[in-house]
Formats: sequence, structure tokens, C-alpha cells
Amino acid sequence: MSRLLPGRRVDWRQLTLIIISGLMIGAIFGEAIKVFGPERTTVVARIKPRP
Repeated sequence: MSRLLPGRRVDWRQLTLIIISGLMIGAIFGEAIKVFGPERTTVVARIKPRP
């Protein structure tokens, strides 16, 4: 609990580990959402040519 005291300096050595793990978790969940999410349907409207 002493790590949460105000005025504690940031441990910069762990910052790169936190950033890399956050990016990896975001990429994994992003891919999972794309796979299991609803598929987007695209509607193509045909325009009738004018006579």
C-alpha cells in the first residue's frame, strides 16, 4: 500500500512494460471483438439511368 502514497516518484523502468502489455491486451481484445462482433452489412444501391 506504500506504493500508492502521494508524492511517490514514478518507476520509469516499469513504464515500458506497462505500455507494451497494454498495447498487447488492446490488440488481443480488438481482434476478438472483430471476430465475435456482428458482421457489417453493406448496401449497394443501383441508380437507374435517366431516359
